[in-house]
Amino acid sequence: MAKKKKKKEPNSFRLERLLKHHEQTISNKFYAVQRFDLLTISISGAGIYIIFEVLKFLKTQQLNTNLIVLLKISGIIFTISIIVNFLSQFSSWSANRNEELCVNREIKRENGEDVDKCEIDRLDKNVTRFNGFTRALNFISSSFMIGGIILLVIYSFANL
Repeated sequence: MAKKKKKKEPNSFRLERLLKHHEQTISNKFYAVQRFDLLTISISGAGIYIIFEVLKFLKTQQLNTNLIVLLKISGIIFTISIIVNFLSQFSSWSANRNEELCVNREIKRENGEDVDKCEIDRLDKNVTRFNGFTRALNFISSSFMIGGIILLVIYSFANL
């Protein structure tokens, strides 16, 4: 006669902590999508707007400056900052999505369900990888934003 596999009793404290962690992970996923890089996008967008306005002013006043290339490079840098920021948002969402799936499997395991350990390990590696991408992309995006600001300031001081 085959023995029935005894169902593991869930540790209610651990399960409660996992459920709270799961809720927080979902919240973090949406927070990352909505908030984290709002400042970078706002500043870079404002920088691009300022550049367009200055270029329009220079054209209507028929002013010629030999430093106009700084404005154009600054605009390109601000644009790259925004693009990299969007990539960062996607990688952040991906990290949190994988974390959510991983925690779901941990909850199932705590409830005594069979869960593929390799799947949990794979999801955990994805979380680590996407978090690394997000950190790198955030650094790059912020660096480009700062570079754009510096070039805009240099242009402004050179023409005052």
